Amino acid sequence: MIRIDAVTRGYALEQITVRGHGLRDHGRDSASCAAVSALTKALGLVLVRSTLCEVRGAVQDEGFLDLVLVSGADQPWVRGVWELAKTGLIEIQHEWPDEVSLVISETDKTAGAIKGERDGT
Repeated sequence: MIRIDAVTRGYALEQITVRGHGLRDHGRDSASCAAVSALTKALGLVLVRSTLCEVRGAVQDEGFLDLVLVSGADQPWVRGVWELAKTGLIEIQHEWPDEVSLVISETDKTAGAIKGERDGT
């Protein structure tokens, strides 16, 4: 199972963490894992290369990615990049519901506490 946890504030991404692997069949690579990996890697690379935001991240092991937007998450371009990635992740979850779980948690705009969770749908 691949679990994607995203924390947002309004329409802005603050953090995304991806853990796990998709199911593999008869020695073949997992299509769900490849889809999530490609999309989240692209998201990370685009954000890291941008001068509009500051990103901290880690890729500790195969099957783990953590990105934190330290600043600039509220920039319209950065929000648009997140909207595109989120749409893709929702579609991946719909395609492989037994292999991919997307949870988006909204932080409280004043206190910074997590208000609630919703799946990607």
